[in-house]
Amino acid sequence: QGQQGVQGIQGEKGDKGDPGVGLSPSYATVDTWETTYDNLTSANLPTVGPSVTVTIGSAGSALVTLATGLQASSNCFGYMGFAVSGTTNRTMNYSQKVGGGNAAAVMTLQTGGTYMVTGLNPGVTTFTAQYEAVMFDVGGYVSFYYRSIIVQPL
Repeated sequence: QGQQGVQGIQGEKGDKGDPGVGLSPSYATVDTWETTYDNLTSANLPTVGPSVTVTIGSAGSALVTLATGLQASSNCFGYMGFAVSGTTNRTMNYSQKVGGGNAAAVMTLQTGGTYMVTGLNPGVTTFTAQYEAVMFDVGGYVSFYYRSIIVQPL
C-alpha cells in the first residue's frame, strides 16, 4: 500500500439548492362537549374535527398527537383517532387511537398519545379527528370534550 497523494484543488461552488418545504407543526382544538348514544365507527361528531392541514416533506412522515377528555357510561367505550386526506388518503387506523371505558361504572378520563405516521405522499395533507363508540348497554353513552390534534411533519 502506497502513501496518500497530495490533495487536489477545491472544485467550483455548486448551484444553490431548491428551498426546502416549511415543515411547520399545526394544531387545532374543539372544546365542545358532545355525546353520542349510538355505536360509531370512523365517524364524525356533530362538530367535525379538530382538523389540521400541513405540508408533508420528502421524508413522507409526521408525528400526530391526539388528546381528548372522555366520559363513558358503564359497558361503553370511546376512542378518538384520525383520518388522512389530500396527497394521501387513509381511513382511521384502529392501532392509532386514544380512549377507553369501563365495564363496571361510569368513567371520566383525559387520554392522549403520539403516533409516528409513515408512508405519506409529499404535499398538502389534512388530518381530521374521527371517533369510535362501542356500547354494550342499551341507553349507554360516550361523551368527548377538549379534543385536540397536533401534527408535526418530519
